[in-house]
Order: sequence, then C-alpha cells, then structure tokens
Amino acid sequence: MSKILSLSCLFFLLYFSSCNLQFSENKEKKDYNTLKTFDEIKDLPSILKKEKKAKEESDHLALAYAYRDKVTYYNHTNNRDSVLYYAQLGDQELNILKEKTPKLDKEQTKSYVTLKKNFASSIIDAYLSTNMYDLALIYLKKITEGEYLDSEDPSLDAQIHYLLGLTYIHSKKAEQALENFRKAYDLHQKAQNKGQYAYYLYFKGMIHAMMRLDNYDQMIALSDSVNRMVDKEQQIIGEKDYLYYLIKYAIYYETGGAYIKKGNLKKARELLDEAKKVLANHIIDTPHKFIHYQIESIYYLTLGDYEKAKEYIDYYFEYEKALKGGDGIYNHLQTSLIKAEILRRSGEAEEAYDMLSRLYELNDSTNAANFSSQVAEIESIYQVDNMKLETERNKEAVRKMWLMVFSSFLISVLLAYIVYSYRLNSKRLKEKNILLFKKLSELEENNKRIKELQQKSYDEIKQTVKEKDSYDEIIDSLNSYMLETQAYRKPGISREELALAIGTNRQYLIEAIKGKTGKTYNEFIYSYRLKYAFDSIVKDKEKNITDIYLESGFLSNATFYRTFKEQYGMTPSELRSASQ
Repeated sequence: MSKILSLSCLFFLLYFSSCNLQFSENKEKKDYNTLKTFDEIKDLPSILKKEKKAKEESDHLALAYAYRDKVTYYNHTNNRDSVLYYAQLGDQELNILKEKTPKLDKEQTKSYVTLKKNFASSIIDAYLSTNMYDLALIYLKKITEGEYLDSEDPSLDAQIHYLLGLTYIHSKKAEQALENFRKAYDLHQKAQNKGQYAYYLYFKGMIHAMMRLDNYDQMIALSDSVNRMVDKEQQIIGEKDYLYYLIKYAIYYETGGAYIKKGNLKKARELLDEAKKVLANHIIDTPHKFIHYQIESIYYLTLGDYEKAKEYIDYYFEYEKALKGGDGIYNHLQTSLIKAEILRRSGEAEEAYDMLSRLYELNDSTNAANFSSQVAEIESIYQVDNMKLETERNKEAVRKMWLMVFSSFLISVLLAYIVYSYRLNSKRLKEKNILLFKKLSELEENNKRIKELQQKSYDEIKQTVKEKDSYDEIIDSLNSYMLETQAYRKPGISREELALAIGTNRQYLIEAIKGKTGKTYNEFIYSYRLKYAFDSIVKDKEKNITDIYLESGFLSNATFYRTFKEQYGMTPSELRSASQ
C-alpha cells in the first residue's frame, strides 16, 4: 500500500500545478503569454503559434515556455509519451539558454527555476510511472552534479531532492528516500516565496518513507503535526480554499491507512469517514480519490468484508478505463495485486491465480520493454555526452593550435635565452664559489695562526695570573673533549651529557658557551659538525654528501643545507665543485 501512496505525492504536485496556472512569469519584462485558464490549456493551435514564433526568433526561454504549455496540454489529455517528449525538449532549451547566457538576470533566473522544476517533475513522473527508476536516477544525478543546475535558488535544489526521494521510494530504498525528503524540506525553508502550504509536499514524502519503513507511530505523529500546521496557516490566511481541503483530505485517508497497518480499524474508520466528508462537501472530484478508494479497499479486506473491498477497488479500474492512456503501469500492477488478494481471500482462488498470471506476464513484458528502452536512452545520453565532450575537445584543440603557432617563435627565443643565461650563470657561480673557497682556505690558515698566537698569549698570561676564569676552563675542557672524542658527531647529544663529561653542570655549560663564544648550545655543536663536513667534502671527493652530513651528526637534510649555506656562503655541492 505504501508504494501506491508514494505515487500520490508526485500526482499531488502535478495536479496542483495544473490547478494554479498563474505563475510569476507574467510579471516579466517580456510577455511570454503563459497559460492562465483551463480554456487556454485546450487551445493547442495558440500554443503551436507561440512555439513557431519562438523558433523563428531563436528565443530559447520563449520556446521553453511553449514546451511547458505543451506539457500542460498533454498532461491534461493524459498523453504520457508526449508529456515526456516535450518536457525533455523544454529541459534541453533551458540548458541551451544557460550555455548561451552564462549570467542570467533576476527575471530570467526566476523563469529558469520555475520551468526547470516543472520539467523535472514531468520527466520523473513519466519515468516512475513506467518503472524506469534507473533513468530517473541518472537524470536527477546529472542535475545534482551541476550539469544542468546553476542557480542559487534553494527551491530548485529542494525540488530535485524531493524527486530523488520519490525515486528512492519506488526503488524500495526508503532510508535514502527519507533522507532526501528531509533535505528537501531544509532547503525549502531557505527559499523565498514559498507559497501557501508549500511545506506539505515534503512532509508528505517523509510520511510515505516512514510507511515503507513500517514506522507507523512516527508517521501518525508527523501527520498530526502537519495537520495542525495546515490549520494554523489557514487561520492566518482567513479562508478555506480548494488546496486546504485537498491537503486535509489526503492527511485523513493516509493516516487512516497507517492505522489499518497498526490494526486499529476503529480509528482508521473514523479518519476514512472524515476523508469521505471532505471529498463529498468540498472537493467532489480529484484523482486523489482513487488512492483513497484503494485504502478503503484495504480496510474492508482487513475487516473481512470482501464484497465491499472489491467494490472500492473496482472504482480504480473504472477510472483507469476512462483514461485513454491509463494511469501508468506502476499503479495498475499495484492495484491489481490488491484485487488478486481480495479474490483469494473471498474464495475465488482460480480467478486470483489467473489475475496473478496475467500480472506476471505483464510485469515481465513491461520490464523487458523498459530494460530495452532504458538501455537505448542511457546509450543516447552517453552518446550525447560524448558528442559534447568531443566538441569541447575540438574547440580546445583549435585554440591550442593557434596558441602554439602564435607563441612558437617566442618560446624558441625564450628557450635560447634560458640556455644562454643558465650557462652564463653557472660559469659565474662556479667562479664565485672557487674564489669563495680560496678565501675560506685563507681564512682557515689565518684562524690557525690566530689560535697559535692566542695560545702563546694565554700561556704567558697564565704564568702571571694565579686564578683562571671558570668559564674559560669550561670552554677549554669542552674544546679539548670535542677534538679528542668527536662527541659532536653523536646525533642528539644533550647538554647534560656534555656537562657530565667535562665535570660541570648543565647551567654552567650553557652560560660558558654563551658568554665566551656568543653562540647558543645548538650553534656551538653545529659549528663543529659543519667544520667536520667541510673538511670531509674537500678531502674525500668520492664520498656521498648524504653520508657526510649523517656522519657529522646531522639528522635533518634541511637543517644541514641551511646552516652550511649560512656558514660558508655556498651549498655543499658548490663547495665540492669549487675545490676540484
């Protein structure tokens, strides 16, 4: 029963659209002469004139309106094939409009969103009524991925998620359906110009998803909440119009269906009677009543009154017979299953069996036909996508070709200049590094002589001074220990470890290094490591520089190269090249 109820949600949208044909587009700068009365719906010649004029003027928006009017006309005459055909054409015109007009103005955007929702609803209705769920999902996925959708209006996004919810309901994926209906409602809340009772559509979808999940208590609670919301809004509006009664009618019979599932037939009967009162006094005729009668049939089937159940289910087949194109294979199959169950329980097993046999044959043939149709259409979509992609590739190829022709000479000149500059700079850099190496070598010799003189001076002072500065003693001990043991080559050597090795404490060691050398602890250790690396690079031409910096005590390649360049003015590789 919940699958039957789910279709009424989409039917509600389409029927409401047909009953409210005055759209905001009649306020646009250009008069597109949209349908405003039911007499205009039937005036196909006038619609054809608008279509012809739009084609002559290459006015894609006007042509989309003409196709929308054709969709309305063929929907009214129940020609499903034509509805789908012109809805797809209208959708294509909107896509062309967006391609040729990347930035739509405010009025164009409003028209685009309104028409897009109308075409999307018609296309999905056509797919779902013939069990073509794959095509419905492909179409909606293309919209949500942005191929068609390029509007900031949340109402269009809300509509797409609502239609996704419907598709998932029909595909027996109620959890995904409920998630999309909720998202659709959240997006709807952000939209402007929501319209009277507009929220009901999304709550209706949630209700059907809950029915599919057998969450009857939640479904009833939500229905009661929506019922109160509708009454509250009606009090603000001040009048009970046709739409108000249509919603109340649907709430009564849907909630009655939930109570049937719960086994509370008394409460179900009360609600179904309320639905009958609204139908008789305020609506009289609506496609919704056939969904209502299906639920009535299930009520009497549950009650055991098979004659009454058969009477109500036959109303549907009378309605279907009156429609030239039928009410869609989906509803026909579901209603036929209900009738087969009625026949079985009433003792007409042979008739029930015959009906099921016909249903299985119809379902198999329909599935086979739908499979072929879906494959053909998916293949068509794939080919169209490939053609678009190939066209874009060709445009890009032509553009690149002209760009290459235009810039080839410039690139050649630039490459020649780069090669010349590189060679010149390499030569200059090598000369600079050689000179720098010579200066460093001279500086090294000078440092040795200075140290010798300092030591001689120190020895002389030592003979005349009784006591030596304690920090000097720490530094002397530290330097001697470093030269003898090469302790600096140990990665991560700590202050405490060094202090213990030379017989002092951590604080004195740090203060002595800072006071006598002006360096931090790390800078002091790095100076030994860098000197070791410098000598190794110059003396051992074959040794890999990575091995050298690791032997020196560095763990980080980045730290080694940075501090080496700061210390010596060139990189390790440049030093090796300069010392050849």
